Amino acid sequence: MAVSRQRISHYLIAIGIVVLATLIRLALDPLLGERGPFLTYFVAIGLSAWIGGAGPGLFTLVLGGLTADFLFIPPRFSLGIMKIESQIGFCIYFFTGSILALLAESQLRARASAERSARQAIERQSQLEVEIARRIEVEKERETLLAEQARIRALAEEQSATVASLFEQSPIGIVLLDKDLRHQKVNTQAAALIGRTPADMIGRTFREAHQGSIPDEELVTLEALYRRTIETGDPFTVKGWPSSIPGPDGSKVYVDWSLRRVERPEGGILGVLGTYIDVTEEVERGEALRKSEELFRLAAEAVDGLIYEADLTTGRVERTRGMFQLLGYQPDEVPPTAEWWFEQVHPDDRPNLLKKREQLRDGAERVVTEYRVRDCNGHYVHVVDRSIADRRENDRIERYVGCTQDLTEIREAEEALREADRRKDEFLAVLAHEIRNPLASIRNSLRLMHQTEAGTIGLTEFEADRTMAERQVAHLARLIDDLMDISRIGRGLIELRREPIDLTCILRRAIDAARPPLEERGHQLTIALPDQPVFMQADPTRLEQVFGNLLNNATKYTSPGGLIRVSAEVVGDERAVQVADNGLGIEPEMLPRVFGMFVQDGKHIGHAQGGLGIGLGLSRRLVEMHGGRITAASEGPGRGSEFEVRLPLTAPAQASKTPTAPELPANSTLPVRRRILVVDDNEAIALSLSRLLTRIYGQEVRIALDGPSALKMADEFRPEIVLLDIGMPEMDGCEVARRLRAKPEFAEILLVALTGWGQEADRKRSEAAGINHHLVKPVDPDALGELIAGMVKV
Repeated sequence: MAVSRQRISHYLIAIGIVVLATLIRLALDPLLGERGPFLTYFVAIGLSAWIGGAGPGLFTLVLGGLTADFLFIPPRFSLGIMKIESQIGFCIYFFTGSILALLAESQLRARASAERSARQAIERQSQLEVEIARRIEVEKERETLLAEQARIRALAEEQSATVASLFEQSPIGIVLLDKDLRHQKVNTQAAALIGRTPADMIGRTFREAHQGSIPDEELVTLEALYRRTIETGDPFTVKGWPSSIPGPDGSKVYVDWSLRRVERPEGGILGVLGTYIDVTEEVERGEALRKSEELFRLAAEAVDGLIYEADLTTGRVERTRGMFQLLGYQPDEVPPTAEWWFEQVHPDDRPNLLKKREQLRDGAERVVTEYRVRDCNGHYVHVVDRSIADRRENDRIERYVGCTQDLTEIREAEEALREADRRKDEFLAVLAHEIRNPLASIRNSLRLMHQTEAGTIGLTEFEADRTMAERQVAHLARLIDDLMDISRIGRGLIELRREPIDLTCILRRAIDAARPPLEERGHQLTIALPDQPVFMQADPTRLEQVFGNLLNNATKYTSPGGLIRVSAEVVGDERAVQVADNGLGIEPEMLPRVFGMFVQDGKHIGHAQGGLGIGLGLSRRLVEMHGGRITAASEGPGRGSEFEVRLPLTAPAQASKTPTAPELPANSTLPVRRRILVVDDNEAIALSLSRLLTRIYGQEVRIALDGPSALKMADEFRPEIVLLDIGMPEMDGCEVARRLRAKPEFAEILLVALTGWGQEADRKRSEAAGINHHLVKPVDPDALGELIAGMVKV
């Protein structure tokens, strides 16, 4: 009964020791946190086992482990262990605690056995003293006692060997150093971490044992930590410490190591116990996980859009930072739910989105959905959503993963392309209209001229028809020139030829050129120009083109009998020119777009004089090249419009002036009769040009309808000038030019290209072939006459 009470008291003492160890650990918790959860319980195990043996020791081991798990191992206040490091620490605790309990039990039993043997020896010795007669029997008992002592020693040695084997075979590196930091115990695992053997280290100080294996500065730090642990008794623990000694394959080795001060049972400091655990695999797995997470983060940032993950079990949706670029929200500013996103989707697009989600549930591997979603400003953004379902072995969907990207720019570009295509169709329709009208007038005039030849129409009417036909041809040529100018400006091929000019003179020339259509439509023109010259540096031809476009525009969009006003003034350091009318006016929504290329007011496309929609755009570009600006104003449909051109007072340095050729009198022969060869595969054009040169300019002309004929006739006729069509079959005009230039007798003749190809590349090709001048059809007869006469300007 007394033994039972004693055992119960031992367990009660063990409980008290655990409570005391828990209180001490709680007191140290602000310093240790999650580190060293079993620190105080090792001492508790040793005390319980020392007092009551293995039973109370193991009881303390279990009770302390559960208490530490509940109070100090995360998640706290539960018996679950989530982290791999905590699980390893828990195993180490039970393993080490079990060894401590067994060692204490072994020592306790040995002590008890020794005490019993000692008591027996005393009793026997007393009996020997009292009973000398029984000396023989006492001697035998003594021999028995000696044998028992030998057995006890053998048992102790066996137990010591067992402990030593456990110490040596432990997967944990263990070292025991005395107060002078001299190694007393070292197992193979600990020695291997620094590339040593236990024999190399035992008996040597910490510095001696590690010299050469660890860098000196690191060695000093570690030695200081050992000494601090001995002096203060504070344990020290490091997780994932990178060892200075590489692994067998040269790789980095990481260890968890800790230091604990060891005290003697009777009091005093025995030394410091160090334990080392190789955690390289755990660290590498953690590093691989970190790199994987970092790669995902970088990939998420690189994707032009939002990456999301929707957990169907919890209903939680995780979104990347692309949320801000897409909708203007930070991911943490909105609820992490699918419902919130669904509320932002345009109501008309929600059914389709739900349908796509159902397709995923029905087995589709991937779905792509386009819809609109509202951003932080309340505007809808066009997006494309690509989703995949994460399916398990039972084909159950646990989550959606997808990427949402902005399609707004693409949709706007598509709309812009559709608008451009619409404008192209309108432009082609208007172009056909603009070309057919002059052609119809020319055809009618030619018919009337034919009647004149028959004597049914008078010469006055013939002259009017001829003048009208010339005006329509000039109109067609101007359409083509405007189109070519737009192309050249877009490619930066037009250069301004600046010279000192009188702006008033340029305006009067533009007004004179616009008078025929003005008078034809019965418009009233009001002119308010300065009395004094307004000088400036500019390209006169291009400015006349700008003001001519504005006047023609006013003429076309003003009903017959309308009012047109042209005025000019000096405003500050600028010249301001206004062209106003009381015509059709401009819709408010058209004002910002009126200077765009090929832009026309849809309500006026059917207007008889609608134009191609390029005059205002061309004018703006030319004005901007002069450093100025052009603006448009209108009070609305039927209220007329006003265009204002502002040109700077100063301009870049004066460009070299091109000499102006004197005009050639009409219907007069040239002062010099030249031999001219006309080469064109279009016989009608060749004959008409031949008649023009012969009848009007009095030149001697021959015709060739292809390249080989031209070369043959050139040898016979020896022309001074060759007018070449470029686009001929078999042998084109450039090839004819090269072959002529290859002959010495034709090295100095004048070669002139008359062609419908007027691009810059075509001009360079002509120049490379040795052609002197490149003229685009239809050619002004007067300009051709000036060229033949030896004049430069064409």
